[in-house]
Amino acid sequence: MQGAQVDAPPLTGIVEVDETFVGGKAHGRGRAYKGNKALVVGVVQRQGEVRLQVAENRSRKVLQGIVTQNTAPETEAIYTDDWVGYHGLGDEDTRHETVNHSLDEYVRGSVHTNSVEGVWSLLERSIIGSYHHVSVKHLPAYVEELEWRFSQRDNPFLFRDTMKKLILAENLPYQKLTE
Repeated sequence: MQGAQVDAPPLTGIVEVDETFVGGKAHGRGRAYKGNKALVVGVVQRQGEVRLQVAENRSRKVLQGIVTQNTAPETEAIYTDDWVGYHGLGDEDTRHETVNHSLDEYVRGSVHTNSVEGVWSLLERSIIGSYHHVSVKHLPAYVEELEWRFSQRDNPFLFRDTMKKLILAENLPYQKLTE
């Protein structure tokens, strides 16, 4: 499903943004150790599609660049957690609101990141259940597949559309896969 969302329109309405770290446990390190993990950023339109991207870090520049790239200027609201990299996302026509997980605040009215947290749950379940192991090298392909599956979840013609994508896709030679 690589490249299946390339021409997809930007997300609008209410959008949730969050990031997660993907990787195994580092034995002998603290729980907060992230040195062996890859960062994935998710942007989800409520009742809509998702955009996932492997990112190099959680800096404001990187996170806000991903949000800007994947949302329309007329987006109604962007909901995030209170990570400092998200500060300043809003503008005159886009509201930015946060929930503070460190204070056990996960929902405040309609402000929450539960949709994107659900995507992280699907990613974790797919790694544990289907893939068993995901390398950083191939992580972008895995998140693109999840992006496709999530965004097509309500498609009544999912099987047909998936087959069309597979038939029309270019072959991936083993040499290219392993380089």
